Amino acid sequence: EHFGEQSDYLNSHVVGAPTLKRVVVSAMWPAFDAAGNEIDYWSGQVVSRFGPVDGTPLQSFVFALERQLGHFGSLPVTLVLDTPRRGVAVEVQRQRQAALRKAIVDLAARHPHMSLFDPMQVMCSLSWCRWNLLRDANHLSLQGSIAVADAMVKQAP
Repeated sequence: EHFGEQSDYLNSHVVGAPTLKRVVVSAMWPAFDAAGNEIDYWSGQVVSRFGPVDGTPLQSFVFALERQLGHFGSLPVTLVLDTPRRGVAVEVQRQRQAALRKAIVDLAARHPHMSLFDPMQVMCSLSWCRWNLLRDANHLSLQGSIAVADAMVKQAP
């Protein structure tokens, strides 16, 4: 909704700041199906928020993300993958996250200064999640923030 304003602020006040030492990118990432179409996270139905695009919506999204991250040069960048969302079975979430996760893994592999962090590994098993680590459907609670931050610090290079 306010993407332009956020981008302008980041590009004019954050990118290139001498005090910037590391970038952490975390988002409520969109979901995509195996064909690269964007899908509604809750229903799994194809939606159309990107367009027109070259290639698939997934390819277009990852290209735009890579272009934005390119503004940070060789600064270390950690891409934080999606957290679980209460109300959707863990197996279904993993399916709905799979295409974007693979694309982000591939993106990070192309850039040695990029690393990934997966909060699902902290919060979930294969079939259940620690819902007490969320304060609502998809935001971390204080306890969840501490657990995720601790795991990120332990993983940091």
